[in-house]
Amino acid sequence: MTSGSPFESVSELGPERSAHRVKRSHLRGVGLLGVLLVGAGIALLVSGAKAAIQASAQGLVGNALAGGLAGSFALPLLGFGGWCLYTAWSNRGAAVTVFERGLAVSRGESVRRIPWDEVIAVEQTLSYHSGGSDLHPREYTIQLTDGTRYAWDEKYEDLETLGEAIAIRTNFANLLRAKRGM
Repeated sequence: MTSGSPFESVSELGPERSAHRVKRSHLRGVGLLGVLLVGAGIALLVSGAKAAIQASAQGLVGNALAGGLAGSFALPLLGFGGWCLYTAWSNRGAAVTVFERGLAVSRGESVRRIPWDEVIAVEQTLSYHSGGSDLHPREYTIQLTDGTRYAWDEKYEDLETLGEAIAIRTNFANLLRAKRGM
């Protein structure tokens, strides 16, 4: 690890095994959708306002209402577009890294260190892909001893490898915990 890396604080977790970041294609796709929706919302809002102002100046109440209706369609476009942009922006630094003795979950500069013995449950959600008959992992969720839950889905790189590593190491940690409790 290089000096200044957000993972410097997790060096006690041992050597890094794998890193799983949000796919760039996901970030670009959601960001582009956000830009298009916000642009369409602004265009609809402006054209609706322009039509309403012109109709109002001419005393055409029906056309003024139509302009206002166009503006009311613009608001959901602006809202959903803004949400897409926020999602793309907030996921830009998201990653989960598997280490020998735990996980590190990062979002931007914030990193949470999670030793394997703090993971008490792992859930896997499966789905069919492309109409096939094989089930594939769609999401992995872990629950920690403090009740916190983390979920990783298909927007993360190499999701299956991440899920397998979590399941294997968590099961091993739970076996050790159970053996100590005997």
